[in-house]
Amino acid sequence: MLKPLVKHFGNYSFLLIVLVLMLVLHPLLDRWGQEFVTVAFTLVFLAGLYAVRGERRTLIIGLVLVVPALLTGWAGHAVDSRALFAISRGLEALFLFYVTAVILHQVMTESEMYDFWEFVYFSLVTITTLGYGDIAPVSQEARSLATLQAVTGQFYVAVLVARFVAILSSRPRQPGG
Repeated sequence: MLKPLVKHFGNYSFLLIVLVLMLVLHPLLDRWGQEFVTVAFTLVFLAGLYAVRGERRTLIIGLVLVVPALLTGWAGHAVDSRALFAISRGLEALFLFYVTAVILHQVMTESEMYDFWEFVYFSLVTITTLGYGDIAPVSQEARSLATLQAVTGQFYVAVLVARFVAILSSRPRQPGG
C-alpha cells in the first residue's frame, strides 16, 4: 500500500540504524570522551545527508549546511574553543532541521493519496492499544513498528501519570483542605 515509500527505505533505514546506535551507545561515548561523541554525531550527520541525497539540489544544500557544521565542530576540538562549539551546534541544528523537513516532505508528498487523518487515527489507535477493527498494519515491518509505538505509548502514559502524582504529592497540604 505504501509502495512509493519503499524506494526511500534504504535511505531512511541507514539513518534510523545510526540514530538508534547513537541512543544506545551515548552513555558509553560520554565516558570515552567528547571526541567519540563528535565522531558519533558526524556519523549521524553523514547518515542524514545520505537520507536526503535524492535530488542534486537537495544534496548540495545538505552539503552546504553540514560541511561548515562538521568543520567548526572538529576545529572546536582542535583549539578547544567554546565559541566554535557554539557555532557548530547552531549549524548542526540547522542541518538537522533541514534533514527533518526534507524527509517529512518526501513522506508527505509520496503518500498524499492517503488522508493525513488516517495516519493520525492509526497512530492513536496504536498508542492507546484500542485495537484494529478497520485499519491494520500489513507488512511485518509495519507490525513491528506498530508494536514499538504501542509499547512506547504505554510507557509514556505511565511516566506522565507518575510525574503528575509526584508533583501533586510533593505539594504541601493546604490547612483546612
